Amino acid sequence: MAEAVSDPLPVSLNPIVLKNGCYENPWKGFKFPGLGGLLKFIFISKDNSNIPRSQELDKTLLPVEKTYF
Repeated sequence: MAEAVSDPLPVSLNPIVLKNGCYENPWKGFKFPGLGGLLKFIFISKDNSNIPRSQELDKTLLPVEKTYF
């Protein structure tokens, strides 16, 4: 006879945490970033967006197509 297949979902899920009628974050250790972390993010983080600056766009000519209505 075939054996029963167990459920693939994990059994130990985080419980719902209610405090004063509001949902709370069930994961411990979360704290909002402070002023130091914000300043570090603004001034030290590297920009990886690869978007050209306006000075670079002024030097190049972008194609403009005429619309036909």
